[in-house]
Amino acid sequence: MCPRNLPAGRCPGSSRLGRARVWSPLLGEPLSGSIYLRAPSGQLPGLLVDLRGGGLHFVLGGRVLTGGKGLRARISGLPDLPVSKAVFTLAGGRRGLLVNSEALCARPRRATVGLTAHSGAVRSLRPRVRVRGC
Repeated sequence: MCPRNLPAGRCPGSSRLGRARVWSPLLGEPLSGSIYLRAPSGQLPGLLVDLRGGGLHFVLGGRVLTGGKGLRARISGLPDLPVSKAVFTLAGGRRGLLVNSEALCARPRRATVGLTAHSGAVRSLRPRVRVRGC
């Protein structure tokens, strides 16, 4: 895990959990970067998303939470920027944070995504989850 006091650019490669890409109609290219597993401040580890693109650099913090039917991740720190698409690719199984308790290829899967804008507007989405190999 990446130590809590270490900047995103200095996190060890072994703490890399995946990649993120975020598109905005205001930017000519997507923001992209690594997702790192960060040492916990509580019971569960945190996330760190290091996004760069178009001369911009944003470091987003994330918390992993339990509740309901599984794990949730809450990522904050994105500036007041419209987002048209976001893709998070996470390692699973032995090399990742997530291990499946049921067959993911048996039927199409959907994630639950809740978005809250700086204005307070809320939107819920149910995007399809793509599983490599299915």
